[in-house]
Amino acid sequence: MRCTMTLENRRRRDTANHVTRFLWCQVSEEQEEQEEEEEEEEEEEEEEEEEEEEEEEEEEEEEEEEEEEEEEEEEGEEEGG
Repeated sequence: MRCTMTLENRRRRDTANHVTRFLWCQVSEEQEEQEEEEEEEEEEEEEEEEEEEEEEEEEEEEEEEEEEEEEEEEEGEEEGG
């Protein structure tokens, strides 16, 4: 009788360990997925920020070019006038 109880207890323990291991793995996978999603979101935000910075730089360059052209036109008018 004692042997059967021991085997039964062993089975219960093994089953509990298996279930615990399974649940732990499941939680770990969910955490990994969540971390990956967060990383992807961060990368997307960084890309958007970079694009905005590039657009701002382009706008500044265009404004500088326009100012230079206006200055050249004014100088040309002064020389010609």
